[in-house]
Amino acid sequence: MLSKILKSLLFVMLLSMPFACPAQENTLIWQGTAGKTPIKFSFTKPADKYATLRIALNSAEERAVLEITSKTVTGKAVYESRVTTSIEGKNGVNQLFDRLSQMPGTYEVKITGQAASCSIFIEQLADLEPFIPGDELGELVVNSAGGVPVSVSPERFQIKHPDFKKGMDKGIATPNGDFIFRLPAGFWSLKRVCKGIENARMIAVSSGRRTFVRWASPPEISLESNSSGAARRIEIRNVEAETDNVLASSRFSLPAGLSTFTPAIDQLQAFERFLPAEIVDLKQSDTPLHLVMLLDSSGSMKKSMKAAIEASVKFIETLPADAVIELIDFDTKAKPVKANSRTDMVKALKAIKADGATALRDSILLGLDHLKNSPRPALVVFTDGFDANYNDTAPGSKASEKDVFAKVTGARIPIFTIGFGTGADASTLARLADLSGGVFQSADEKSLNEVFARLEATVAREYLLTYKRPQKAGRGIRPVISICVDTSGSMESNLQAGVIGSRREIAKQTLHSLIEQLPSDALVQILDFDANTEITQTATGNRARVHAGVGALHDGGGTNVVKAVEVALEGMLAVPSNRRYMLFLTDEAIRTANKRDEELLNRMLARMKDENIFSMWIGMVGKQG
Repeated sequence: MLSKILKSLLFVMLLSMPFACPAQENTLIWQGTAGKTPIKFSFTKPADKYATLRIALNSAEERAVLEITSKTVTGKAVYESRVTTSIEGKNGVNQLFDRLSQMPGTYEVKITGQAASCSIFIEQLADLEPFIPGDELGELVVNSAGGVPVSVSPERFQIKHPDFKKGMDKGIATPNGDFIFRLPAGFWSLKRVCKGIENARMIAVSSGRRTFVRWASPPEISLESNSSGAARRIEIRNVEAETDNVLASSRFSLPAGLSTFTPAIDQLQAFERFLPAEIVDLKQSDTPLHLVMLLDSSGSMKKSMKAAIEASVKFIETLPADAVIELIDFDTKAKPVKANSRTDMVKALKAIKADGATALRDSILLGLDHLKNSPRPALVVFTDGFDANYNDTAPGSKASEKDVFAKVTGARIPIFTIGFGTGADASTLARLADLSGGVFQSADEKSLNEVFARLEATVAREYLLTYKRPQKAGRGIRPVISICVDTSGSMESNLQAGVIGSRREIAKQTLHSLIEQLPSDALVQILDFDANTEITQTATGNRARVHAGVGALHDGGGTNVVKAVEVALEGMLAVPSNRRYMLFLTDEAIRTANKRDEELLNRMLARMKDENIFSMWIGMVGKQG
């Protein structure tokens, strides 16, 4: 339903935006003709509203320059802001200036132009959480930062305060991963660098009081096949509620790189329905591992079969002694290997010869069937190619790709895939792992042992966490919307020949209007992309902060759509919601620079489909004559 609303709203807004301004709470603060001689006037910005200025010119040929300044003295604190903006009629006769400081008080405006007849309105877009001014510094505490450095800066103003010294914007890191800042009262912006730059804006800090912000470091969800150390998310295997509904238990594993260390309770946080849950117990699972390994022995493996068998033997021998292990050898057909002991299995494994085609799909279905009643299952798939039916090179599987993914979706069995060599079906193998909660890795003869060692570290250990379920009603499943805006240089051009208004201006005005019409419980993130990608506002339900994120969109150069999709998708995957939406506004077609980018893009699009993440692309391109 929300996807239809988004689509309808944007369609109507983009059609109407060059000609009409949105119906917000507007107050006329000046009207007249600006010439070479500066005209000065002032206006007062309210403390409880997020406000912008709307400038309406008479024609596309007109141009006006505004210089906006403010200075407020509150006891020891001196607040100042100064910004200059040029309003070009060719970019739109009705423009929104959304980079105004939100500090309350009187603002002085100096306007010049060339016979520019214009009207200026102050427009109130959203409620703003006010701060309490005063001489005493306030404290801003950022919880759960996870050791990622966090810095703070005043939100579009300069501050002078005798107690606010140089270096205090870096904060103090506590042993439990929090950051504490002592700051003058005002609106502040937080910044951190994880895989990219992220911002949280319009944080109100009050004099003599403490403000808490929970800004947990997001899990690093790697979409690269060979980045063994980057994954930092916990794979949840299942969650079961106790009969009294007070306690619940969850099984999870840790990715390679973390799996050799048993986590401590104070290193983890549990949430259910967006509410914190108290962890009461954490222990390593004593349920034996049940692992089925699918080994590709098709004809294409002849040159590498010896290396594959040696690495597989080493992997099997290092698994826990109580693990139940099954081996399925597949070429044209899937053939379970009969073995009464691990010694017999190793012996049979060493006797496998490479020949035939690749029945990959049928083998996966057989492996899932062998694990369907297992309390702790894991399926390992090792292959160097595609299913033979993919390109009709030979008789392949009877099962279709659709059959396989439907089975994987319902099975809830983690699949760990290894694509050997350059000819492996990396897209399918990655999708299998992503969809099931497993891991995909690429390998060659040199890295084979290392890849299997990482795999053993991941599947060999599983943990059981018990927590107290929150007993009050939670927020339910909130919609999460990531709005990704192209800010490359080409967005400065007009949307359509003969229509006044740049693509960038139309996009920003559209978004400011859209924000106020989204569901009140929606979490919204703003992402800025050109050659680089930056989250100008991390996901929040606070509408003033979302507007500030749109106002922080900057002018850039080239366009890297693939990187923008990657960053946006990683953010979506980190949010526990089944109502997730990604909206892209761009004037650039999706282009991949190389095979790696093409594979990554295909994998991400498949992941979005499997995770039911709705994506919508708005092409900021009109008729050009």
